[in-house]
Amino acid sequence: MKGGYSMSATVEFKEETKGNWNILKAIGRIDTTTASLAEQAGLAAIDKSSQLAFDMSQLNYISSA
Repeated sequence: MKGGYSMSATVEFKEETKGNWNILKAIGRIDTTTASLAEQAGLAAIDKSSQLAFDMSQLNYISSA
């Protein structure tokens, strides 16, 4: 099963299921504007599977604030 949705102009989340794993891929930027959206996407993904992996290989920025 593959799916995806854009929550902001600066970050996009795509989900993919591999076996029992739900993989949440973040694309773009996670900053103070999009951090709560990232949290919501993570919580929604964890509801689908207790085995969750975050793929952040396509993030070009993560705020430390």
